[in-house]
Amino acid sequence: MEKQQVIFFRNLLLRVFVVGVIFGLLYLILTVSFWGTWVSVFAMWHLEEKDAAMLMVGSFTLLRIVLVFFILVPAIALHWTSKTNS
Repeated sequence: MEKQQVIFFRNLLLRVFVVGVIFGLLYLILTVSFWGTWVSVFAMWHLEEKDAAMLMVGSFTLLRIVLVFFILVPAIALHWTSKTNS
């Protein structure tokens, strides 16, 4: 790969990571703010509060795995590659 392509993909992945973190924080704030509403919505599907909490924890864990291992790690590797090629 040319150096310009490596830098482009690095910048793209870092921007995707930042946007993902912003959406994750927004998701966290909305979840905490409207927890009572979420629990009542889950009650329509006969789920208890502990099941709703496990669902939310699972979704935040999945979001963290995707952001860190699928986006941030390749961005750091591309950053390292671009620095060693200069």
